[in-house]
Amino acid sequence: MINTIKLKTKLIQFGTLIAKNLKITLRDKQSLIWLFGYPLLCMAIYSVAFGASGSRASYNIIIINYDVSDSANPSTDFGANVSLIITDEFRDNANLSQSFTLHESWKNGSLITEEQARIMVLEESMDGVIIIPANFSEVIIGSTSWYSMAQQGYLGDGYESLVNTTFPSGSPKLEIITTADPITSQIIPSLFDGMVNNILLGMNNISALETTLEIGPKGQSVSFFDYSAPGFAILGVLVSISSLTAIICTEKFEGMLDRLDTTPVSRSILLGSAGAAQFLFSAIQIVVLFGSMFIFGVNMSPKVNWLLAFLLALLFAFVCIGLGLIISSFAKNAQAAGNLAWFVILPMQFLGGTFFVVDAEFTKIIPSKYVNQALRQVITYGASWVTVWQDLVILLGFGVVFNLLGIVIFMKKKKI
Repeated sequence: MINTIKLKTKLIQFGTLIAKNLKITLRDKQSLIWLFGYPLLCMAIYSVAFGASGSRASYNIIIINYDVSDSANPSTDFGANVSLIITDEFRDNANLSQSFTLHESWKNGSLITEEQARIMVLEESMDGVIIIPANFSEVIIGSTSWYSMAQQGYLGDGYESLVNTTFPSGSPKLEIITTADPITSQIIPSLFDGMVNNILLGMNNISALETTLEIGPKGQSVSFFDYSAPGFAILGVLVSISSLTAIICTEKFEGMLDRLDTTPVSRSILLGSAGAAQFLFSAIQIVVLFGSMFIFGVNMSPKVNWLLAFLLALLFAFVCIGLGLIISSFAKNAQAAGNLAWFVILPMQFLGGTFFVVDAEFTKIIPSKYVNQALRQVITYGASWVTVWQDLVILLGFGVVFNLLGIVIFMKKKKI
């Protein structure tokens, strides 16, 4: 009976403090404008006039080569000659091999199929797929000035196999599938256009390459604004780090926390209620910002799992609450807390893939990287739980570690 009364008392204390923290947040109109206005303003600016750039150390690509399918010996068959020149160039050219990693097989040794390759691009485990069609080399060779001469036997040794062939003429074609990242979707097609057209010139072929470029999911036109929009949906959650630290540090500075230390309310309830209030507020932010994506005309997958997207954003809110607790435990006042918070917020925005992709090892320790890539896969590509479960687990891990660390620091301090 006594334990039941104690539990009921603690729950009442917890609920009262949550209500108090929500009132503080809602009372500050300037803070509300910033928390909602900043991500909405970013989304509006990007929807009207976009400009961003990113740097990549290397690009992961797959070449599906149907040009060699009917060749008994592709290395000596003129009918597969050009496609082999392309793949050999990726292996032998030092500059290309440093910038582009060519993947041709799974770890178990089985060849990657076109269907598997397309899925890997949609899941962003690959940057692009280049599909070389059957008769690719035949079309190129059949359009050269020396092909007819070889058929008539004028070129002598080495060209005897062409005498009885019937290669078609015209423009060779490539199909390229890339992620919606604008840098990737420009660089990969440009590289292959230049490479193939140089080969055509070298073979005295006056035709030009025809490239079919597919960006993002098949049948879905994806702009870079559409690609970036899922990241805007968690900007408000990220900015809330500053709001939480300001609330806690204001109470520290005004002596409210010292006075509460003299009451039966424990520090764990105090911190938990502050985090819970911010968590509820973030849930509202997420709903509003997801809804704004429809207003701004974001092109989303028809298979969006909004429950999964909401859970990913909530887990990131949990991470941000932990970071807010850690920052506020060291800051001396609200102004210092706000300044410290932005030293965390800005790197999370720009290095976590919100505005552009940053391909570097150190980004693996940035929580926003995982929520950005997971939300993009769910909202833009219509991915399921199976695709993003690792991101969910990683975000949960970050959240548990940061929140426990923040609570432990507060609990150990003699004075807060």
